[in-house]
Parts: sequence; structure tokens; C-alpha cells
Amino acid sequence: MIQLDSMELKNLIKRKKAQYNKFSPVYCKALKCNVIFNYHGFNHLHYDGRRHRRTTKDATSRLQLMEHAPCVIQNSNMVKVDCKIDEKTGKPIEYNELYYKIPVGRRYKKVVVVVRKKGNTGLYHFYGIRSNN
Repeated sequence: MIQLDSMELKNLIKRKKAQYNKFSPVYCKALKCNVIFNYHGFNHLHYDGRRHRRTTKDATSRLQLMEHAPCVIQNSNMVKVDCKIDEKTGKPIEYNELYYKIPVGRRYKKVVVVVRKKGNTGLYHFYGIRSNN
């Protein structure tokens, strides 16, 4: 992977945001519902859960995998669920990890997409993507 400087990373974020904004909701067979793409999901690609900027290498990797998110959500049939309680609101937060292998050249790469749902009535939304290799 090529190391980017901060200006190149900013340009990559700008280009990927334009691409991300074109994503429409995707039906997830594993969750039996639609998954939306919102601000929180894109922001989490280059910031971590504590609102700190990710390393350039980590952010670049996640941003480059982002284009595969709709495919992983649509085709995954393996889910790992984790539930937590939001300390501020006391409402449950459900995290679902969706696993899928995407073709890369002649090989396959394991990719994990995280889908989050806040509260009992919230919508499932894309929250992150990473390579599992």
C-alpha cells in the first residue's frame, strides 16, 4: 500500500465522500432489513470511536475498501452481534459484523462490514469496514 501525506489523504477523503453520498440503502439478507449509509458511517472510516483521527494507513485502507460495502452487506450470510448500552442515553446499541470474501485479482480478501443500530426503533446503518486478513 502506498503511504499518503496529509494533503493526499484529504483529497482521498473528498473523492470517497462524493462516492459514498451516491450509495442508496441496501437490503441485507442476514439482518432481513435495509441498511442505510449516513454521515456516521463515513466519518467512522477516518475517525475512531473516540473521535480521534485514524492513522493515515488505517484510514486509507478503510476508505479504499468502502466501495465494497454495499456488496458485503447484500451478500453476507454470516453475522456476529454485539450489544452495548449507550452511557449517555441508556439506550441499547447493536453492532453487527457482516463477513464476506471479495475477489481481488485471482485471490479473495475477507472483509468485515460493521452495521450499527441505536435504540430499539433506530435504523440499521453502515458503521465501518475493515479487512480481516
